[in-house]
Amino acid sequence: MIDLTIVTVNYGSSQLLAKCLESLRPALATIPAEILVYDNGSDDPGLPEILRTVPEARPISGKRRVSFGAANNACAAEALGAYFLFLNPDTTAKPGAIETLLAFMKSHARCGSAGPLLVDERGRIEFSFARDPGILSEALMLLRKRLSGTSPPMMQNGGKPGKIDWISGAAMLVRREAFEQVTGFDEEYPLYFEDADLCRRMRRFGWQIAYCPDARIIHKRGGTQTDPIRQDSKYRRSQLRYYRKHRGLIENYLLRLYLRLRGGGNSDSEPR
Repeated sequence: MIDLTIVTVNYGSSQLLAKCLESLRPALATIPAEILVYDNGSDDPGLPEILRTVPEARPISGKRRVSFGAANNACAAEALGAYFLFLNPDTTAKPGAIETLLAFMKSHARCGSAGPLLVDERGRIEFSFARDPGILSEALMLLRKRLSGTSPPMMQNGGKPGKIDWISGAAMLVRREAFEQVTGFDEEYPLYFEDADLCRRMRRFGWQIAYCPDARIIHKRGGTQTDPIRQDSKYRRSQLRYYRKHRGLIENYLLRLYLRLRGGGNSDSEPR
């Protein structure tokens, strides 16, 4: 078994993917690794050429477009690595990021998943972890964002490494044993919340979720998305599923009441 399988899902994002794969080359020179690229029904003409230039990359093609979780699960089923790095194609790894993240996981035996510090292209810190989604935690996060327009205080300087509730699926390192124990991602989420759901289920089995800010990855947030209305619909359907699975009747009622009052306006979501 090799050390690491890097998994990325492509949907018409080959130009971004090329930059992502190029940023991984230094890590691939020192870590026994493979790259699996799921072609999610995009008919992307640039993808075959990119894969030809990266010998470590292997395409995984589906017969139809599937959810983000299902695409990642399909790759995990083909993976050879002891660890899975789920990575968006609109990310680029800073030097040493992958090595640092992998070393952190290997030194923490009960860590099921670890995430890096995410920054945008201008170096501004992004949300990359949070408390379990719920009425109170989501309301507080939205309030902080609207009042300050910046990251919450714990993220201002990148934060400190430690245990957290969940990390962003834009860049998520997962221990194979933990992933298989919870049978992978829930494929019924259209796009969002499957990362929080995965981390929550791993924690139920005693695995820890960790934030590792010494590893830095650039994220061009929303770089793989083109239709805001469609993304908002996926966000809300995923949110409702998460609440049905993990929150009580009162919180489910309050969420549905909020969505009715909101009346389908612009999304307050954070696109991946």
